[in-house]
Amino acid sequence: KLGVMNPESYQQIFIDGKRRPLSVGSKVFDENNMIIPATYILGKDIAVLYTENEQNEIHKVWLLTKEEAAQLKSQKK
Repeated sequence: KLGVMNPESYQQIFIDGKRRPLSVGSKVFDENNMIIPATYILGKDIAVLYTENEQNEIHKVWLLTKEEAAQLKSQKK
């Protein structure tokens, strides 16, 4: 899913304005596709792709570059 993320605190993030828990074993990939700790995410309104597990917790997150986000948004239309 495509969304906009705002990190809050350990194990809690906001995606599209809703507080979402991270799953146990969740992974966050930076713009270079390297795994980073969720606590390293800085900023606001970060474009992301994400997956959810069966409990609707966020399981994997990919931080997108501006170019990737623009391309995905244009494909969605």
